[in-house]
Amino acid sequence: MSTTLPPMECLYVTEEFLRELKGGNHSFRLPHPVPILRFLYELSWNLLTMTAEYRTRLIKLAKWLVESALVPLRFFQERCEEEFLWEAEMIKIKAQDLKGKEVRLNTRLLYQQTKFNLLREESEGYAKLVC
Repeated sequence: MSTTLPPMECLYVTEEFLRELKGGNHSFRLPHPVPILRFLYELSWNLLTMTAEYRTRLIKLAKWLVESALVPLRFFQERCEEEFLWEAEMIKIKAQDLKGKEVRLNTRLLYQQTKFNLLREESEGYAKLVC
């Protein structure tokens, strides 16, 4: 079920690296490259603390990754918040409406499971009564 991505070298730029670079130390090197999925995970995690300008850039990047087939749409849909997915036009329903739909679905599933459990208990009761 894993999707193979083309080889790509992704480096995770840390705060320490930026301080060294701004301080004029050009001999400071980044750690070894990280796998692309780890890189994307870190990138999407930092979305929560980004300013509006960077968020817009990240949305454009996410759209491009999906359009170029580097990252499957399903990857973003499984891991990103609904608001980001709606802004990136990866889902057609608004985040608030999606939450409501999710609650309705979970409620329906809970009701069905409870109904099944009650029927099973009732069947067990009749089976004991017959024996």
